[in-house]
Amino acid sequence: MERELEQEWLYLMMQAKQMGIPIEEVRQFLQQGSLEDVSYQKSKSEFLRPSP
Repeated sequence: MERELEQEWLYLMMQAKQMGIPIEEVRQFLQQGSLEDVSYQKSKSEFLRPSP
């Protein structure tokens, strides 16, 4: 059972990488538990980031 779960996580991580999802975004999702929270934090940080 544990081995099967590890395989699923590995597959999900590989899919995220192939889709171009940054590791930090995956980490935030896992910590916050919601894609909406991650999207909100990302858009908030982009809004607050100064323009070059």
